[in-house]
Amino acid sequence: MTDLGWREAADEREFRVALKTLQEKRGLSNKELAAAMQFHPSYVSHIISGRCAPTPNFAMRADAVLEADGDLLKLCVKARHGDPVLRAGMVREAEFPAPGAAELIVEREEAAVRYDEAARRYQIVVRRHLLNRTAEPVTWFPAHVAPDPSPDDYQAAKLLYATQPISDRDLGFSARYNGRPVSWNVERRSEWRRDIAIRFRRFGLHEPIYPGERGVVEYGYRLPETHWGDWFEREIRWLTKQLVVRLEFPRHLAMHVAGELSSMSGDRPLDPPATVVPAGDLDRFEWRSDTPLKPGVSVRFAWTVTAATPARRGALLIAA
Repeated sequence: MTDLGWREAADEREFRVALKTLQEKRGLSNKELAAAMQFHPSYVSHIISGRCAPTPNFAMRADAVLEADGDLLKLCVKARHGDPVLRAGMVREAEFPAPGAAELIVEREEAAVRYDEAARRYQIVVRRHLLNRTAEPVTWFPAHVAPDPSPDDYQAAKLLYATQPISDRDLGFSARYNGRPVSWNVERRSEWRRDIAIRFRRFGLHEPIYPGERGVVEYGYRLPETHWGDWFEREIRWLTKQLVVRLEFPRHLAMHVAGELSSMSGDRPLDPPATVVPAGDLDRFEWRSDTPLKPGVSVRFAWTVTAATPARRGALLIAA
């Protein structure tokens, strides 16, 4: 079986300790460090707190800003590609050879976020069309949920989730494989995070994606708006040939949506930009990339209400 599995978190802790030590030595707050690295403050907070795993792109920028001479990148590579130790913990990204060689490929990913104003919650669906070009059957796939209602205030988010933790009932997680419901289990759980393994099993039997074959995995969940912020991110973990992102909001809120693509070569606005298409009483913002995206690339969206409204409407997702 191809191992997409779980890694010992000790190497990630080593990275975070080194990052925090250098940050304190330079006397930089999270917001100041984020500005220098050209990242959103909440993303830096996620890395430092352990809610997100460090990427080479993040480590390289931190090395440059904190003058670490490549030490953080070395620790990041060690955390991502060290000897695997099976543990119910952090999701390990698959280790990829050169494009075109034996690897798991996402031929198309569709991610959709819809704001349900009546229920005051967000509904999220992610669908991936997979091609197994490895030498082993793939029997499961990881899903990651890590919301944050206060991207610029880690302590406020921590307090909220300590007093109002996310329950499995709130989440309403479901998964399908090739259009049929399949089993899944939570591998890591906290007040605001879930690492979930979607099992390609029905009636107790494996239904893997065998070498050379294709499969479609889909999962969805929901959460109240009180537990989210105002941005959405797709972090590319497998070579992705096509990515489509849809964001749907009630038209009367007159949402303004901005987006950018982040990679080792820096951040840049989405090209082409997201298009807006009316869909009943909703505005559907859609962006697609037909250019293959490599692991380590992130696509981020942020939005603001421009209509006069007393409530702040928003959502944050960092998902696998």
